[in-house]
Amino acid sequence: MVNLTIAISLALCALILFGTLSPHPVLSSRALGSDKIQHFLGFGSIVAPAGLLRPRLLWFTVPLAVLLGGAVELIQPFVGRDCDIHDFYADCTGIVIAVVATTSLRFVLRRGGKTASTRT
Repeated sequence: MVNLTIAISLALCALILFGTLSPHPVLSSRALGSDKIQHFLGFGSIVAPAGLLRPRLLWFTVPLAVLLGGAVELIQPFVGRDCDIHDFYADCTGIVIAVVATTSLRFVLRRGGKTASTRT
């Protein structure tokens, strides 16, 4: 399961690197509503497999995803794109929301969807 989690995250990283470091945007800003939404969803997707399948890997994937987001913004001017701190903020927000959402989902699934009021 660890290998699958890492493979999915690496594949997503490759797609994100292609999309963010291409000389011209692969998706127009209008494709998903905003460049910031694309960053939010993209970087959140990097940590989501670990959050769902192997939460212990979050200690590894979260810092790497943040570093990748920062590196992308620093490299983008060299490929004809803009360096935008707000894109980095969107990356980090997507990462945090993905961790919270996947951790919460795992918690609910492990409890079998039972709430405190349905337990005896």
